Amino acid sequence: EHAQAVAALAGADCFFATPDGVTGPIEDQDDVELFCREAVYHAGLVPATLTTDATERISVPYGSADTRAGLQEVRAKLAACKCVVLPGFLGVQAAAALAETDLGDFEQASPGSKPGAGRGDLASLPDLEPELEVLLHRLDAFVTSLRDSGEARLRLCEFRSWPMASMYMPGTRYTWHIDNPHRSNGRVLTCVYYLNHNWELADGGALRLLEPPEERGGPPTRIIAEVPPLFDTLVAFWAAEVPHEVLPSWRSP
Repeated sequence: EHAQAVAALAGADCFFATPDGVTGPIEDQDDVELFCREAVYHAGLVPATLTTDATERISVPYGSADTRAGLQEVRAKLAACKCVVLPGFLGVQAAAALAETDLGDFEQASPGSKPGAGRGDLASLPDLEPELEVLLHRLDAFVTSLRDSGEARLRLCEFRSWPMASMYMPGTRYTWHIDNPHRSNGRVLTCVYYLNHNWELADGGALRLLEPPEERGGPPTRIIAEVPPLFDTLVAFWAAEVPHEVLPSWRSP
């Protein structure tokens, strides 16, 4: 019966629409699976867990994080919430220089994806231009300082992956996922850095951070925070524990 229902739905001329306003065609079984996954996730989500000061509660301005006391506060946020937000991570001047840097040719991160796909961003693996190396050196210093301050999860962390740049066209998003779901790909700490000038709420594209699901393999239900993708902001979270999604973007890059 399930197979017949899937075949009937996939063969119909119809679209799905998420509560976020994203639509996409239902043309094959993959589309049906995405539709069902989204339906279960949104049905179980508890919006009341998101408070107006959620992002502020997990934030540590980088100027204060670059001290012993600040590092301890970062560690405390990572321990309690499994994530931390660091506004002003690079500094306005260096961030502005990086924003003007050529970050390479962007292509579909998920080739052949359709409108409304689970992953809709355009991605690039940029060359290590001097402006980008400034960011990477700052990031390396931050993670090394965390490790040397006694952060046990980073004790075996000796290198980072190649940086990836991504952008979201209007109406695209990245559905909820965990970067290291089976603790098998080596990822420990995910770091996301934003270069969006003059971001406004209507632009969308916030990073929704979620608490780990109560049932292993099940969808998350509780929101930690929805972090605005503000210029010169770094977000860090444990790659094996924090489900997250990029909410639909409505602004052209």
